[in-house]
Amino acid sequence: MKNVQILLMTLLALYTFSPAQDLSRKIVRKIWVQGDRNVNKGLVTANFSLKSGLPFSEKDVQESFRSLYSLGLFADLSLGAEEVGSDSIDLIIHIKEHPILDHIEFSGNDEFDNKDIEEKINLMSGTVIPPNLIQKAKNQILEMYQEKGYLLVGVETRTYESKEGGKTILEFKINEGKKIKIKTITITGVTAFKEKTVKGAMEDTKEDRWWRSGDYNEDKLYGDLKRIEEFYHNEGFLDARVLKHELSYSDDRKNMFINIDLFEGSRFFVGNLVVSGNELFDDNVILKSCTVKRGDLFSKQQFDLSRYNIESLYREEGYLYVQLNDEKAYRNDTIDVTFRLKEGLPAYINKVIVNGNIKTWDKVVRREVHLRPGDIYRQSMMMLSQRDIMQLNYFDQATPDIRTNADKSVDLLFDVQEKESGTGQVSAGAGYSARDGIVFNTGLSMPNFAISRPFIEGGGQKIDLQLEYGRYAKRYDLGFTEPYFMDSPTLIGFRGYYSWRDWYYNDVEEKRKGLEIRLGRRLKWPDIYFKVYSTYNISYREYAYYDGTLLENKYYASQGITVRNSGYESALSVQLSRNSTDLPDFPTTGSVVEYNPVIAGYLLGGQYEYIRHRLEARLYLPTFWNFVLIQGMKFGHLSGTNIGQYDNFLAGGVNYEGIIRGYSDRTFGALVEKGNHVGFNLVVYSTELRYPIMDRRLYHSIFADFGNTFSSPSDIDFRELKVGIGTGIKIQVPMLGLIGFDVAWGLNDYPESYDTHGNPFTHQQSTGEKPPYFQFHFRIGNL
Repeated sequence: MKNVQILLMTLLALYTFSPAQDLSRKIVRKIWVQGDRNVNKGLVTANFSLKSGLPFSEKDVQESFRSLYSLGLFADLSLGAEEVGSDSIDLIIHIKEHPILDHIEFSGNDEFDNKDIEEKINLMSGTVIPPNLIQKAKNQILEMYQEKGYLLVGVETRTYESKEGGKTILEFKINEGKKIKIKTITITGVTAFKEKTVKGAMEDTKEDRWWRSGDYNEDKLYGDLKRIEEFYHNEGFLDARVLKHELSYSDDRKNMFINIDLFEGSRFFVGNLVVSGNELFDDNVILKSCTVKRGDLFSKQQFDLSRYNIESLYREEGYLYVQLNDEKAYRNDTIDVTFRLKEGLPAYINKVIVNGNIKTWDKVVRREVHLRPGDIYRQSMMMLSQRDIMQLNYFDQATPDIRTNADKSVDLLFDVQEKESGTGQVSAGAGYSARDGIVFNTGLSMPNFAISRPFIEGGGQKIDLQLEYGRYAKRYDLGFTEPYFMDSPTLIGFRGYYSWRDWYYNDVEEKRKGLEIRLGRRLKWPDIYFKVYSTYNISYREYAYYDGTLLENKYYASQGITVRNSGYESALSVQLSRNSTDLPDFPTTGSVVEYNPVIAGYLLGGQYEYIRHRLEARLYLPTFWNFVLIQGMKFGHLSGTNIGQYDNFLAGGVNYEGIIRGYSDRTFGALVEKGNHVGFNLVVYSTELRYPIMDRRLYHSIFADFGNTFSSPSDIDFRELKVGIGTGIKIQVPMLGLIGFDVAWGLNDYPESYDTHGNPFTHQQSTGEKPPYFQFHFRIGNL
């Protein structure tokens, strides 16, 4: 149509000045452009085929107008001509430009702010805005509102010239109307179930009630119609389908009524299951992996899972190219299934390729991969490799994939995304706690360090330097760890330290200095999640009053233990751990179990002699949505003849040894009851429900902690566990690590001291304050 208009306008223009003359014999002398405001004249003439000195051609005029319109800059074009002498003409191109956007104005929008709408329509200042682009933006705004249930929304557009000449202001006037609510959902054709049960399959489309919103969204409705069909298919109604759905409205257009017409069909059951073509596994092994059994309802979901399980059996043995076909034979309401297999040959690993590791060396990633070139591919080893790469805590993502080759071998691909904030942490600042007061600190932690290239990250080694200085606490700590000594899964490390702490505010102080050597190894038995570490520590420590006078040794006759004021300690500890969690921070599944016995003195020498046991376990269970239920427990037992002032178990608050939030730090474990120290046995249990606000960055949780300390195993009474409940947030902060804030309430009164007869003097008796007790807790580090 546009081409016809161009031709007509061209012929009309020619006819007006020379109706009887053949213009093809005229020579074009000059070409003029009129009506330009923002478009350069040179752009017009450059896209006009006729040039000065050439004979006039109607065909060239048509092609030129097509070229100019294709630029998208012009609303209208026309051509005029003036005779110059007997054999020449001047051509005048009249142009009408599309408007150029200055800015956009909105009115009437309450549901969305201007920024949200601008991001949706994506019209920038300086953009040419032809009518079709304005209409597209209008439709996008309508879609935004309709998705939110504003089906009666209206949008009007208006353009007018801005104060800046040559540009246009585009205005969208929005009439949101009332948000339509779903009043009722009616499903016809339901006979096998209650209508309420079928409605329950709809996740996003609900009737309006006081406790939930009945908003309408077309895309979500179609998704829920699909879920209704899936519900029936999984209940054996394989032919069930939604025939149609209809929407109607109340007279005032405020309420919507949805009617769904459903066909159920017949219900089917599983009949005989037969396998053919299998050589690697016998029939029983394959059928055992199937989740559908003879006589069960024929659930499409379970049938698909059975197919997946059969294919997984073969993938685990390297048969990536296995072909599985199923043949169904119907006998009334029974379906017999034959699984036909073409096993093929196993796939061997050709290469292991790592992509995306800018800082981390290839070998640091590759050594976490449990498959090597020449190995038969195994699916479980592939997924375990992904998990172990993520456990390095250097990456935000590690995505595994396979690439097949012409010879049927495969390349393993691991696309990693390094943490944007980096893996190292450099800190300097100050902190405060009720126990230590203000503490100034500076530190350097590089968990992806390379001692051979100290100024370049990526070697997988770890170095830690911590300096703390405060009125009540000082600490100097230097450590180094090589997790893959001599390119084997053997860990070696050392740590030297000095610490001073005033425990009771200018009354008793503790000094420690020592050296620690560590040796560890990944194990393959009982399974690949096990590790064992051994640490030898030699140190000197003393406990004294502020004037330098050493504390007197305390002897607890009934327990046969002396609490020493100073001396050398020679201790050996072993840590056996099993960690099957999916992530190093904020795990969502898996478990951690650690057993840590420590022996000091005896054959090792030194002046302290004791044996200390600690058993800890945490279980992470994914529940609904993205919620994770965390169950934790810790048991501790101390025995011996000579221990230090604070070798006993201390619990309460966010003290690492025994976390019982809702109470002050170290509330439990420091007292003496009837001549017996109560801190020799520890029992702590916690339950926590956590969900992400920002995945792997910010989490909120509610929790309950239970715990106490006891003088002997026979005194352990679970009825005496103190309870704290509360809520908190945990956040991963670049360069600082994990930070936690908790508010909690301790629900039980607790002893603050005992008299000589062993009678407790409680916190309530001392302060008059009754439980629950409020506490705010702040932590940095492993939470």
